Amino acid sequence: EGVMLDNLLQGITTDHDGNDVPFAKKLYKDYQNDPVHFGIYVLKNVLSGVMALHDAGYIHRDIDPTNIMITTDGRIKLIDFGIAKQLQSLTTHDRSLTSVGQFIGKALYASPELVLGDIRHQDRTTDIYALGILLFQFVVGRLPFEGDTPKVLEMQVHQKMPLGLVKQRALRKVIEKATAKKHSESTSQALSECGRVSCGTGRNRCQ
Repeated sequence: EGVMLDNLLQGITTDHDGNDVPFAKKLYKDYQNDPVHFGIYVLKNVLSGVMALHDAGYIHRDIDPTNIMITTDGRIKLIDFGIAKQLQSLTTHDRSLTSVGQFIGKALYASPELVLGDIRHQDRTTDIYALGILLFQFVVGRLPFEGDTPKVLEMQVHQKMPLGLVKQRALRKVIEKATAKKHSESTSQALSECGRVSCGTGRNRCQ
């Protein structure tokens, strides 16, 4: 059916049967030649799926490259809704997590409220945070926080993003808003700003 984004970022452009996926090959070439343009293109496609999910009243809570598929028919799809949460209510599963403050998701992309197991404060901005981490990864070439899981979780809650590594001012502002440690109106606006950011063919032509 396609190639997972985490595999593509490692140069793998074949499906699980070993068949070439032309769209994945094209995207990987774009990633090599112009990671900023690649990042914005992928993010905009993922964003459409995230916004549709939010409009339906759910948040994903597990956005990362292992849950984004580059399909054989030329699409970029957000997949695996196993820990998605309904915004207006807590499921039995959510209540059990609330009682123990259990972390769910991927540490490298987890918002502070996910790290803390704070179910009641997980909302649309929880997904926006993960998208900000993704965009940082695309344009910088590495994740903002690295190390073993406990160390990364601690940094997600307390450490500032290394935004100085993002050379494009417009992208730096979007990532800063998306990955704010505390929710605010500007965090929510980061989604629409991601959709408006555009790039030319040069690496430093983001506007």
